[in-house]
Amino acid sequence: MPNDEHVQLLTWTPLDWSTPYSDTYAIELYHRLADRLARRGEHIPGNVSLVLLYFDKCDGSHRCLMKQFGVEALVLPITRPNTSDYPLDTGNQRNRVVNAMIRNLRRAIKPVPRLLNVVAREVTSGDRTTWLLLPPKTFGDTIWEYLTLAHTAAQQGAYDFQKELKRVSQSIPRSGKYYQGRRHVFRPADRHARHGLPPSWNDQGHYASCVLRGGLRLGVPYDPRFHYDCDIPGGAGRIFPGCHTQVTIPGNRAYANVAPNDHVR
Repeated sequence: MPNDEHVQLLTWTPLDWSTPYSDTYAIELYHRLADRLARRGEHIPGNVSLVLLYFDKCDGSHRCLMKQFGVEALVLPITRPNTSDYPLDTGNQRNRVVNAMIRNLRRAIKPVPRLLNVVAREVTSGDRTTWLLLPPKTFGDTIWEYLTLAHTAAQQGAYDFQKELKRVSQSIPRSGKYYQGRRHVFRPADRHARHGLPPSWNDQGHYASCVLRGGLRLGVPYDPRFHYDCDIPGGAGRIFPGCHTQVTIPGNRAYANVAPNDHVR
């Protein structure tokens, strides 16, 4: 959904209550989305926001959607109607269930602009202080715990969402005023010292996630030149995971530039 609040359905899949969400389902949906966005140019457009809405099957299987989309998209549930309240014997009765689902969908969409505005304040004007742009692989697995907390708070509304982002920020270990990851300290580059762009759809060897995470964070576009300066302590500290399956050893022995999508420059 672009920032003018014009909502466009980029991709969807048929709903099947009888089976849980699966990794295969999440990956297929992700690549269908990437195919649609790739038609808009080499990079993610700067006026696009990305939200994934899913019907909560109440079986915990949505976790695979969070794992696949939870860095680059704002992931929100749609409450499943209690079908036991609705007989399904006639067409009119089935239509009542569909109408209940549509009402729940509208409720899920209504707070989205306010939630995206909260993220936008973090990753645009506050990009040097926010934790939302930390690169997941390089920072360490705990970033997923923080992202899960953020998404859960978003379901409660913009006020709780903003409070949770601040609370999480205060709970992340620091080295001085900078965030301390598993092996590296993340120092945001000054605005005048930013350089480079994330991988494009046309770059050989990169995955769709390299491009999407290089342009979007929790549904909001951020400065594609933004990166962290990570001092290299030596030894294994020189080995970085990279943005897809590769590992990277930076040419500079003192520090590495690491983008929010784990692209090492």
